[in-house]
Formats: sequence, C-alpha cells, structure tokens
Amino acid sequence: MRPPWCLAPSASTLRASGALIFVALAAAASCRREGPEAPPPAPLHELAVTPQLAPAPLAPPSPGAEPPAEPSPAPAEAAAPTGCVEQSAQEFLMRRSYTPVASHAAEHERALAYRAERYGAPPGRPFEGLPAAGENAVATTFFGVSVNLNRKIVPVLRCVEEKIAAECGDGYKPHALSGIRYKNTFRGGEVSNHLFGIALDVDAMLNPCCNCVEPFRSNPRCKRKASAPEERMAMPYCWVRVFERYGFYWLGHDALADTMHFEFLGDPDRAGPPAAASAPGLPAPGRAGTPGG
Repeated sequence: MRPPWCLAPSASTLRASGALIFVALAAAASCRREGPEAPPPAPLHELAVTPQLAPAPLAPPSPGAEPPAEPSPAPAEAAAPTGCVEQSAQEFLMRRSYTPVASHAAEHERALAYRAERYGAPPGRPFEGLPAAGENAVATTFFGVSVNLNRKIVPVLRCVEEKIAAECGDGYKPHALSGIRYKNTFRGGEVSNHLFGIALDVDAMLNPCCNCVEPFRSNPRCKRKASAPEERMAMPYCWVRVFERYGFYWLGHDALADTMHFEFLGDPDRAGPPAAASAPGLPAPGRAGTPGG
C-alpha cells in the first residue's frame, strides 16, 4: 500500500506556493523507490505554478537627494610622530629668572640642578653620581661649520638648520661657531650654559654682544644707532624666530644684548634620540676671548 504522502497533490495545493513544487518532486521520487504502484509525477508543464517575481528595480533618486553613503573605511592606525618637535624655552631656566645670583640663590640652584641632571655636571661644580658635561660632548656641524655640543641637543640643532634653510633663504652663512667650554665666562657665581654644551655662539664679530665685557662692547657695530639689538647684527632675524620655535632662547632679549648667543632651554626629552656619544673630554673649539654668554 502506498504511503499517504505518495498521493498526488492537488493542483490547488501546488498553486498555493511555488515552493511546494520541490516538495512534490521529492515525494514523487520517494514513491518511485517504494515499488511499481507509485504513479509517476505529473509533468511539470501541467502544473500551474505561480512564478517568482524578480525584485523591482530601485527607483532613481529624486533631484537634489543625497546619494547613498559609501561604507566608511576602517580607521587607519595613528602614525608615530616624526620630524621636529616645536617647543618653548622654559622660563625658570632663563637668566632673568635667577640673576643676580646673590639675591636669587635658590632659583639659580634649581636651574643649575636641572641642567646638571640632564646634560652632566659643569666644570668646577661636581654633582654626586653625575658624569661631567664634557663626557656628553660630540662633534657636529651647523651649516657646514664644525662645533662641539652636548649630544642631547644635536637633533634639535639639525631641525633648526633644516627650517632655516627652508624659510630664511641662503643669504647668510655662519663662519665661526663656539659651543661647549671648560671654563666659566660668567661672573658673580652664575654658570654659563656653554659649560653644559647647550649654548651656541654664531659669528661673534658680526653679531655683537654690546653689553658684554671688553673687547666685545667695543665692537664697531655696537656704536651704530639702533632701536633694538637685532639692528646691529648681520644674522637675519628670521634665524632668531626659528631657533626660538625649537626651545632655544636668544640672549639678544637679555640685558646683555648678546645677539650671537642661543641656548637650548627646552625639554631635551622631547628633542629626539641624542647623537651618538664620542670620546669623552672632546676639546672645545672655542675662540680666544669669547664673550660672557
């Protein structure tokens, strides 16, 4: 006897849904396997099947309508910071914050300790457990001119040189530089930043220090009438602006009116990896009679 599912489905049932076609065909195939009693399924052309309609095409957007938004791309990973970091000189390291030393002893000692911890102990002022600043001296160049400086500020100086070349033109090139020294040139207990290797003098005779000791205050440029120190120097003031963007302080702003002198008073930890150390005790290239800055 044929099982009940082998009974031929009615046409009305098949018309109910096109999906039942597949059920009918599967049932018929099963019935054929039961034996010769199973009648063959009705030919497909005799089945009244409701055709499946294709999805209607999307209507064109109305005039002025915004197009559908594109899928947002996955956010890219933030790139590691590269290049030169701009920063300001720190106020408590500026001369005006701790001079005269006799009446600003605590401020001077604070600035001195900060510099010694980061750059090394200056000559004549040993700090327990700290190397001498001279051990961090390296030979480098600035616009092709050799100079010895503390290795921690060499990356900053490279940034300054790159920006000056890009922004200040090529009308001025330095001829003589002075960096680290091993003898203090300040008086009254003050310690020069040259002893740490973080100060740079550019062309002392062309960019005078008109309030320094003799013979520098007798520089013929100091006799020129001027409303500001920069009017007496050969170096473009654009150089000052670039140096100051990278943490240097220009002593042209100081009471000394030392226009040749720049000193790094920014944070050396933001200046990039220091230059490779060279042999300790690197001799200073300084010129005889370098001014007090």
